[in-house]
Amino acid sequence: MPATRTLARDLGVNRKTTEAAYDELAARRLVDVRAGQGVTVRRRLPDNPELDLPFRPSRAGDPLPAESWAALGPPPPARVDFAGLGPGPSTVPARTLRRAVAEVLAERRTPLFGPPPSLGEISLRRAAARHLARLGVLRGAEDTAIRATRAEAVAAVLRSVDAVGRDVLVAGPLDPDLGRPLRAARCRISQVPENVAEAIRDRPPRLLLVPSGHSRLPGDSPDPARRRALLDLARRFSVPVLEDVTALDESPPPLLAPLATLDPSGRVLVVCDLSDEAGGEFSAAVIAGPPRAIERWRVDPESSPTSRLAQHALARILDAPRRARAREALRERRRLLTPALRRTIRRRLAELAGFTFGDAHDAVRLELPEDVRATELARLARESGIDVIVPADCGWPESREDFVLLDLTRHEEGDLLDGLRRLGQVFDAIDAHST
Repeated sequence: MPATRTLARDLGVNRKTTEAAYDELAARRLVDVRAGQGVTVRRRLPDNPELDLPFRPSRAGDPLPAESWAALGPPPPARVDFAGLGPGPSTVPARTLRRAVAEVLAERRTPLFGPPPSLGEISLRRAAARHLARLGVLRGAEDTAIRATRAEAVAAVLRSVDAVGRDVLVAGPLDPDLGRPLRAARCRISQVPENVAEAIRDRPPRLLLVPSGHSRLPGDSPDPARRRALLDLARRFSVPVLEDVTALDESPPPLLAPLATLDPSGRVLVVCDLSDEAGGEFSAAVIAGPPRAIERWRVDPESSPTSRLAQHALARILDAPRRARAREALRERRRLLTPALRRTIRRRLAELAGFTFGDAHDAVRLELPEDVRATELARLARESGIDVIVPADCGWPESREDFVLLDLTRHEEGDLLDGLRRLGQVFDAIDAHST
């Protein structure tokens, strides 16, 4: 058993109180007290541990007042996070991270602690440049900057092109960690229409945001002709383009050519998530662009790269051949997991059986009836301890209210079913009220 001093500190009581308690346990023949060996529970307990002497009366009155046995009621339900940080790339296994950190600590060639350089450690910048080259984006280490997350990278680009509070044109659904920075910067978001030529009627936007690769959210696959039309639109109106190439690492071959390789003028800036957080703060994102943009990010006071040790570890992971095998195994697991989850939902939850679930890698799209608004459902669900992703989180205008997204890949089945059951109850309450 713990020492009396330790127990008194943990319980926040006087040490004499714990000493008296141990003395009483010893008198009841429940513990043995030996000098130099502490207090241990006896292997064989007495049949009758009651004391012959009466208890000493408590100075605080009745130690167990009648109301102490009153029922406390059910505990509040646990929070179910169907939104999370937004669907991201495959998580790097924690074992790989630990091995990389151990190798970096063993070398001790460069500083590992203290504030990192404003553009990030050169080792990670070189590794990020090679990673972008594997995706088809040819940039050198001098054309890159490291930020802690992809959301921070997008926020840095918005500030550098003076797009905060201005018009931003978005091509297709965005991952929430790209859409939320736009909302935080109070940007006026509009989606590119089917006819790209009609995208700009009154005034050019300050930025065109284009996701490349197969979206991890439910939506249409990228169309090469449409992407070329977007690039022509940006050239005609001199609009800078921010291209998210994270999903190219997830896309099956043949990969689409990134816009950055089709326009050598430097108009296309690139952002890519290098790794999810796993086993610690090991997230990082890379921004690539022309030298004039790099200089703006160097002096950006609101952006900061992740720690030096984490950057050195991620540089090793990006260059490790085993990372490709680990990512492929995780991608295969996700491909098998999401259909199984949809089948489980339809089989086990009758109240959600009529809903339409769209395909995606990391999230499931829940189509809503016309009389149910996504923001209202999200607000009531949040009051019930459930977080969901709404269209505005994915770069759609505020007027888009016809679906919510559920990230189903981060829960055990029991928590998942409980969260969906509670979400169905919230929906039934809205539906009954509207009826």
